[in-house]
Amino acid sequence: MITEQDLTRFKKVFITKKASEAFAKKYDLKNYVIKEDHEADVAMLVANMATKDDMTELEIRLNEQLRNELAAHIAPLIASNKTLIKRQDDLDQKFNHMMNTIDGLAVPIARLLEENSVSAAQYSRQIDWNNKVGAKVGIPFEY
Repeated sequence: MITEQDLTRFKKVFITKKASEAFAKKYDLKNYVIKEDHEADVAMLVANMATKDDMTELEIRLNEQLRNELAAHIAPLIASNKTLIKRQDDLDQKFNHMMNTIDGLAVPIARLLEENSVSAAQYSRQIDWNNKVGAKVGIPFEY
């Protein structure tokens, strides 16, 4: 036997005739868009969508284009870097040549300074001797 509780549960699951009147009928929906109307639009959208293969191909092309552009920008830098390295090597050679020349001049200059100090000591002794001789002879030396 069906009880009042069962009827309440059935009302929740099934639609009644009175409640069905609130739903739209097929002729009410005739002004609304239906699936067939959009099949052309859907086909166009699908044709314009990118697949995983399309994205992979795009990535490969972009990577190649980037590599080419980088190579175009890097090639002059590499050439100028080689030029700078060559100039640096030339400057190193010139610097080494100058250092060798300076080292070669340092030894004679050291000898001249040594000889000069020896000559100065001899000159000083000579003046002392001249002063002693002048004092004995009675002739003062003026410098």
